[in-house]
Amino acid sequence: MVLLIYKTTKGFPKKELFGLTSQLRRAAVSITSNIAEGFSRQGYKEKLQFYYMALGSLTESQNQLLIAKQLVSVHKLLNAFITKTKSYVKK
Repeated sequence: MVLLIYKTTKGFPKKELFGLTSQLRRAAVSITSNIAEGFSRQGYKEKLQFYYMALGSLTESQNQLLIAKQLVSVHKLLNAFITKTKSYVKK
């Protein structure tokens, strides 16, 4: 998942590099990091704590992906409005 997130966010606008891109990448890395750390813990209570943190990071990633998807949709919609309006201006 982390590699897919990095590949996907590579295509995000440069202005999002320090915003949504970095947040999404950090959250994705956090998922696997917390799973790994939980796996190495001896006690079940500690393991569970890290697995819950991984779940929180997964939920954060899902939210950020939904935001990114909506931004793309709104961007396409606005470009369509601009294109249509330009055609009226040229007449």
